[in-house]
Amino acid sequence: MTTISDKKAWYQKQFNSFEEGLNGQKSLPIHDLRKQALEQFLTLDFPNSKNEDWKYTNIEPILNHTFETSPNKVSNQVKAKSIEAFAIADTSAQLVFVDGRFSESLSNIGVMPTGVTIKNLSDALSENNDKIQTAISERLKSNKNIFTALNSAFILDGVYIEIAEHAILEKPIYVLHVSASHETSLFNQPYNLITVGQNAQVSIVENYASLSDGSVFINSFTDIAVGADAKVDYVKIQQENTKSYHIGSTEIHQHRNSHFTHRLITSGGALVRNVIQVHLDAKGIESTLDGVYLTNGTQHVDNRTIIHHAKPNCNSHELYKGILDGKSSGVFNGKIIVHPDAQKTDAKQSNKNILLSQDAVMNTKPQLEIFADDVKCTHGATIGRLEEESLFYLRSRGIGKEQAKNMLTYAFAGEIISRVGHEPTRTYLDELLLDRLEH
Repeated sequence: MTTISDKKAWYQKQFNSFEEGLNGQKSLPIHDLRKQALEQFLTLDFPNSKNEDWKYTNIEPILNHTFETSPNKVSNQVKAKSIEAFAIADTSAQLVFVDGRFSESLSNIGVMPTGVTIKNLSDALSENNDKIQTAISERLKSNKNIFTALNSAFILDGVYIEIAEHAILEKPIYVLHVSASHETSLFNQPYNLITVGQNAQVSIVENYASLSDGSVFINSFTDIAVGADAKVDYVKIQQENTKSYHIGSTEIHQHRNSHFTHRLITSGGALVRNVIQVHLDAKGIESTLDGVYLTNGTQHVDNRTIIHHAKPNCNSHELYKGILDGKSSGVFNGKIIVHPDAQKTDAKQSNKNILLSQDAVMNTKPQLEIFADDVKCTHGATIGRLEEESLFYLRSRGIGKEQAKNMLTYAFAGEIISRVGHEPTRTYLDELLLDRLEH
């Protein structure tokens, strides 16, 4: 059994190797923040079942692995043909990361409209970008979490997107992360920094996938700032192999009259945990969180959402759906916090789950914390099985048992996918869902 001190020593050893490969980046101010983050990581504890937020998620499988940091340079072994299966048509830009490192040969950014900056984070760091350093510094002060500290310690690549005031990008930005290592169990620490200015609009699709059956630990952090009157649509897809471990943290700050939508589709991974935290920091904000997760075998998926209603006249809508089969397990912990100043809040939260086997387990805990008196807040959760009447209806019309089950399951999950606005992305997700249900 690996002890916690052994595991921390292992990651410190990996940091030393990572540091040696940084070359000129060691002299940049960002490296001081990396070292601060490592110090913070070493003082924090890994969570266990005694932590209420981690009560149903055991991270021992991650701690028992000896994951190694990815090489600081991208592998050239992955060719364009290898990622064709993950292609999404009609996008404005495609950024591809192989084992956590940006691949220029597989990416296509092209010429962007005035006011739109899209680049990989490593290049932005080399330019000594003050916005990145400020964002990471603030995160280290406010977000004392061992996994976000680990991410900051190894920060090197990811996406940097800046949409200036009034800029509009009509087609989505597509970000594809592929794990390709066969021989070494790697851990990747993507960091995405996205800033959207006042009255700007952008859509982003982020996809995590596997090209091999190798084990990988992805520990990602995405920082999104949505300006006043801006509109942002974000889709995150997780379809890694069942030897992958994924801990993803997303933090969103919204400003006056902004609209933000986050849709999360999870179909892969041995252990997956997503934490999405939204701060409604001004009046008139609309925020939507949707998710669908499909598990089988011994997969475990944990979704935690926290929505802070800090100001009056804001609306939030949340719908997460789970389909669990085999001996898989799921967790949903959704919390809506209505702060004292947040009068006229309208918040709705729902978690619905279908268990397709006797051995599948779902733990759900929707929560409301209300400190204002003029609000409309609802929350609820259901865990059940496919309706026998519906199955009987389909079978009575000559449809086989498995096909009838798949049709009902597809309809249940399809509600989330149908809300994705970009048609090629919606088609990609439809095919992913159908393929998963057939296998």
